[in-house]
Amino acid sequence: MHTAGALVENTISGVQATLYKYQSQIHELQVRVITMSLVRSLFGVYARTFFFCLQMKMSSFSEQLLMADKQNENQIDTQRKLTDKVGEQNDELDSLRAELNLLGQEKESLVKALDSSRAERGAIDKSRSEISALVSIYGC
Repeated sequence: MHTAGALVENTISGVQATLYKYQSQIHELQVRVITMSLVRSLFGVYARTFFFCLQMKMSSFSEQLLMADKQNENQIDTQRKLTDKVGEQNDELDSLRAELNLLGQEKESLVKALDSSRAERGAIDKSRSEISALVSIYGC
């Protein structure tokens, strides 16, 4: 009976070893499943966070792009207004140059008239002096 008891004991021992081996494998698989679940969960959190940040940056970029577009439109409008103003100023400058040219011609004419008047006055003064000298000489 000793061999039968040993056989039972060996069988029980073998079954316990196999059971322990299966329990170890089950535990290892549970650890892997939990680890994979955590990795998936962390990846999901990181992915959601990444995509949220990316979405926020894209939204911010879109807003910046819209602001840049608006500024560009304003600058184009300002440039048009300034170009129109420069055109008006150039027209006014041309008008003033034409007026200045006319005033210059008028000045030349007045200077000639003044020179002519001075020459006449000199001639009249000379004639007066001559007449005064003649009157003095002839005593009239």
